[in-house]
Amino acid sequence: MAKKSSQAVAAAPAGAVRVEARGDWFARIAARKQELQIGLLVAVAVWLVFGQSLGFAFLDYGDSGMLTDNPVVQAGWTTVGLRYAIESYETGSWQPVAWLSHMNDFALLGIDAGAHHFVNVFLHMLNALLLFGLLVAYTGAKWRSGLVALLFAIHPLQVESVAWLSERRTLLAGLFGLAGAWAWLRSGDGNRRWYAIAIACYALTVMSNTAAAPLAIIYPLLDRWPGGRSPRWVQAIPLLGLSGVALGIGFWSLTQLGGVTPFPLDARLANAVASIGEYLGTVVWPANLAAFYPGRAVVPMWLVAAGLAVLVLLTGLSIWQRTQRPFLLTGWLWFLLLLLPVLGLVPLGALSRADRFLYLPLAGLLTGVIWGIHSVAGRWERGALPVFGGLAAVFFAWSAWGQTSYWRGDIVLFEHALKVTGDANRVAHSQIGGALVRLNQVEYALQHLKRAIELDPKFAPSYRQMAEALYKRELNRGSLDMLDKAIALDPSSARTFVDRGKVLRALDRLDEAYDSIEKGLKMGLDINVQMDAYFTQGMIRSKQTKYPEAIERFQQALEVDPYFYLARKNLAFTYLRSEKYFEAEREFGLLVRTNPNDEDVVKAMRFLRQRIK
Repeated sequence: MAKKSSQAVAAAPAGAVRVEARGDWFARIAARKQELQIGLLVAVAVWLVFGQSLGFAFLDYGDSGMLTDNPVVQAGWTTVGLRYAIESYETGSWQPVAWLSHMNDFALLGIDAGAHHFVNVFLHMLNALLLFGLLVAYTGAKWRSGLVALLFAIHPLQVESVAWLSERRTLLAGLFGLAGAWAWLRSGDGNRRWYAIAIACYALTVMSNTAAAPLAIIYPLLDRWPGGRSPRWVQAIPLLGLSGVALGIGFWSLTQLGGVTPFPLDARLANAVASIGEYLGTVVWPANLAAFYPGRAVVPMWLVAAGLAVLVLLTGLSIWQRTQRPFLLTGWLWFLLLLLPVLGLVPLGALSRADRFLYLPLAGLLTGVIWGIHSVAGRWERGALPVFGGLAAVFFAWSAWGQTSYWRGDIVLFEHALKVTGDANRVAHSQIGGALVRLNQVEYALQHLKRAIELDPKFAPSYRQMAEALYKRELNRGSLDMLDKAIALDPSSARTFVDRGKVLRALDRLDEAYDSIEKGLKMGLDINVQMDAYFTQGMIRSKQTKYPEAIERFQQALEVDPYFYLARKNLAFTYLRSEKYFEAEREFGLLVRTNPNDEDVVKAMRFLRQRIK
């Protein structure tokens, strides 16, 4: 009996522990109820502002070269794709993680633009929630952290990074960069596992976007605030090493693409200083935002003076208050250091600044501002912060909604850019002209393309777009002149040689046309352009009655796309003309099953059946 009683007594605590554990779990959830509510508010705000982008299409601006006209990316996860992700520098940036992310989208989601936009919005939501969690975990200030995360989530300056699919790299750098910051702070007590996670996250960050490399300096700054300890510079050495490698690869990639700005060093210095003031101005008043801000050889002195004054004032203030208000120094250096690689001191191309460059820097700046208001407002915090935060959130959300709507198409996006930046925006005119050509609105397209060439007579793609517009109007000699100018400016463009061959074919200069296309093929082409090149060569050789070569080219086009109907139809008729009746019957049979209403194919099948009998 005693033994049974002791067993009963022994069993009770085990059950009690389980009940207590369950109670603790519910208690922890209840304790975090307020945090969960704030997080839910931030998440909902992201979807309310950016959810409209799920109805947007791919843009020609950036998205065509990276996604819709990139067969390697569209093929999904392949060994060729993995090598491409590591070796490619098409965008002027080294971004293997971003390439793999896009490949994953195509593998899982296909070519549905809305699904790709969903991923962008989801990543941005995760970044806002990560920022909120990081600040709450290390400051305990729920409402201040929530306000920083909310303003970060819905600020109009974030629109370019979220609504533009080509900027996936910025969102991924934000995701891994913020996760790495959290892991770095967790490793402050000597935890090697969290330290290794921080290093891995940082590596993924710079492999998403090399511009995020200054996080190697920012992580140790977080040790002081909000970490509350001395910066761990020795442990940051691996980060600094990775940073140097990433920046070196990024600069090499940019120079290989030819993206180095033509502006001299003094103009770049002036633009960098002026841009700091302009960036801060758009943070406070985010109006007149554009997809492209043209570079400038001459910067107004008042802009340079204003930028310099703001730089000196805020840097001096944050250093002066580094003991009493350490969050000012952390927030300001977070902003300034992450901007440094993209201020144009190192040549970046023909743009003066870009909204997307502020994606991660904005998190540091907002943190410093909100904590600064709190420190000044003091006992009025309960009134000042909610009023300030509420008004700012409503204004930013309204402005961001409107700015996001411009990203629904190339024409509306760059017509807005022209209104903001003025008529001297070559990229805007070029993009509008190209979009109008695809819509067969050639007259309007020519106006924009002529202006683009006036603004930058050395930009080869504008001549190629002009050639396409003239070709559609059957002005083939003018089109050929434009293509010859494009080749003179950029003899490495394989696509231009193919376009030149198509124009020469229209002028009945068949051998020259064939040779021009062959040159483009030897230089290397995207699969879709390659398929068109083979088809055009097949048509040329067919007209010259060189049937064996024509058959070979049509077959090569079909190897790229077995469903290329016109290539198969011309292959079938070429077999017929060369009296290869059995081969012709096979191809015509496939055509009839694909399109039984094609009268030419039906008549050819009747003829063949009679002939073979």
